[in-house]
Amino acid sequence: MEKFAFKNREAALILVTQEISASELAVYHHRLHALLLVINGLSCQQVAGLLGEDTRTIHRWLTRFEEQGLDGLHNAKRTGARPTLTARQMAEIRRYVLKNPGRLTSKSRLSKWDGKLLSEYLNSKYGVVLGVRQCQRLLTHMELPARVYDQRT
Repeated sequence: MEKFAFKNREAALILVTQEISASELAVYHHRLHALLLVINGLSCQQVAGLLGEDTRTIHRWLTRFEEQGLDGLHNAKRTGARPTLTARQMAEIRRYVLKNPGRLTSKSRLSKWDGKLLSEYLNSKYGVVLGVRQCQRLLTHMELPARVYDQRT
């Protein structure tokens, strides 16, 4: 039988690779295929070459399978970094921001909350140092009314 010739091999490769990494189930099946190929006699290096993976990755999957069975082929739960502020603190901050409209500016006008003001408040109240941009994201996440939060800054 003749070798199949793709019209655009690179595009097909990118499409299939993206599809494999698009879901946990597809990643799991990809690892099952790697395991099956090694069980049928291919080396980790050969399988890595066929599937576009690193040899150490294939070996790690096999080790996890040997130690944990099929569960070892699933991704472990990732916890991520701990939040800087607790849920209770976030609730306190939201209540405070809603009750206190902002600060007086040099022109004796009341300004709305912005990232800089929240950053200063968090540092003075909780000893937490967050950047202005991160505080802007927090304010957006709090879903505050427009009268309280200046989204332009």
